[in-house]
Amino acid sequence: NRFFSREQLKNDLKRKSLHSALNKVVTSGTSIFLTLASAMILARLMAPEVFGLFAMVLSVTEIARYMLEIGLGTATVQKENITQEEVSALFWINFIIGFLLMAAVAAISPAVAWFYGDTRLINICLVLSLTFLFRGIVVQHRSLLERQMQFGYLGIVNIASNFLSIVVAVLLAYYGFGVWSLVWREIVFVILYDAGIWLFCRWIPAYPKLNSDVRSSLKFGIDLSGLTLVEP
Repeated sequence: NRFFSREQLKNDLKRKSLHSALNKVVTSGTSIFLTLASAMILARLMAPEVFGLFAMVLSVTEIARYMLEIGLGTATVQKENITQEEVSALFWINFIIGFLLMAAVAAISPAVAWFYGDTRLINICLVLSLTFLFRGIVVQHRSLLERQMQFGYLGIVNIASNFLSIVVAVLLAYYGFGVWSLVWREIVFVILYDAGIWLFCRWIPAYPKLNSDVRSSLKFGIDLSGLTLVEP
């Protein structure tokens, strides 16, 4: 499979590295612009308390997001040699983690509502919990594109998903949907992002098989995520 071998990257590696770096800069700059522009527009359309309500749930979901990949995407990108069986196993591990995080966030939604004293947070938590399932099934596909330095495709997907999700949020905010404008922005973004990544990386995972290579990648990922958590 062309996503696993790096032989083609050895030809004109310097040019490809420069091109990849430029794509990253453009994508980051565009994403920052879209984020700032959407924040300004939505701030005009919605009351400040709407953003506060959304931030209450975000404080929980952001913590869970750190636990989603556990460095398995980085393991796929950095390993010199990797196989279909190994990436397939890592895909299913990310899927299981995403499912468990979805279930965990949904389960604690009543506790979040109780802590902040607002029952509206229950439904918001339940809907946002779905994002973990969608994020879990795209980790390895995104990592395979990164492994092949296909940052142009990644940039297109990121910018397009970001822009379209913002359009949805602005329209919903304009018609008075309040905090659900922000919630559906997150849902629309992950769905479009997944679809875009899968479109450019048409790799189908096989049935999982645990072996020594998978265990080494899992150990590498856990060690990496542990280091990330303790770094300032």
